[in-house]
Amino acid sequence: MRYSSLSVLSALPTGMWPERPDNTAGAGLTLALADDEAFNFYYPDNIDLLERAGVNIVRFSPLHDRALPDCQMIWLGGGYPELYAADLAANTAMLKHLRAAHQRGGGDLRGVWRSDVSGEHSGG
Repeated sequence: MRYSSLSVLSALPTGMWPERPDNTAGAGLTLALADDEAFNFYYPDNIDLLERAGVNIVRFSPLHDRALPDCQMIWLGGGYPELYAADLAANTAMLKHLRAAHQRGGGDLRGVWRSDVSGEHSGG
């Protein structure tokens, strides 16, 4: 096994990566960010980058809210939707809004919330 002295790190150039300037590429856009027990895993740097680009981020709960906020984008992040599949599927009002928004964007939500951790199928 080879070992290196950490002192060599001090000889490396600094400031090689310039700070990214703030921009307004996302100005006027609103992102609906799912944030509840089922969807809650996000890297803060990604959210910060969107905000720095001018994106307005509005949090909502696919579990508890009945409708989406007014938005142009939706982000269902990581988390544990499989643990809440039955509750997510039971919120038919939200599922209807998500499907409609997704179809306007050219996609479809078949299979979303299809099975929980026990393999029971619901929703989608």
